[in-house]
Amino acid sequence: MAFSATHQYDPNCKYCTSNIFVQNAIEAQNTIESDRNILNDIKQNIDSLNTELTELNSVFKQTEQLNKLQNLIATEKITLERNELKLQILESELQTREAELETCLERQDLFLKNETAIKHNKKIDIEIELCKQQISEITEQIKTIQSLTCNFGSRKPMAMSVLSLLGPMMGAPVKLINT
Repeated sequence: MAFSATHQYDPNCKYCTSNIFVQNAIEAQNTIESDRNILNDIKQNIDSLNTELTELNSVFKQTEQLNKLQNLIATEKITLERNELKLQILESELQTREAELETCLERQDLFLKNETAIKHNKKIDIEIELCKQQISEITEQIKTIQSLTCNFGSRKPMAMSVLSLLGPMMGAPVKLINT
């Protein structure tokens, strides 16, 4: 290096031109124009590709948006199907509840009819009980009449006793005809 500081390059000098660095520099000088052309071509290709990429960027964005919309549509279809199934279930439950309501109304009507029958039966039971009491009273009166008949030898006093007992039962006073 110190040598190169005191000497100048001579293109005709055998020693100057035989140096490897000089040979590389000469070769680079010979190929520099073609390298520049290649570099310019590469730059032009890069610029062209960047322009294409910029143009395709909107396509990529649209494709991404399309994919999102397709996913959203698929999700909404699933939601719609789920909601349709829920609606079918709710309609089925509604029909069931309406049938149950109809059954309850029919049972209520039957209950009301039965309630009327029960009230009527209670009235009849009361009347039957009254009749039983009357039968019991009449039975007691018959027993009394029978005991009177057995105790008295005469028929007239017995007849008067029977008539006096029968009179109130018949609802009218009974008169004896003297014979």
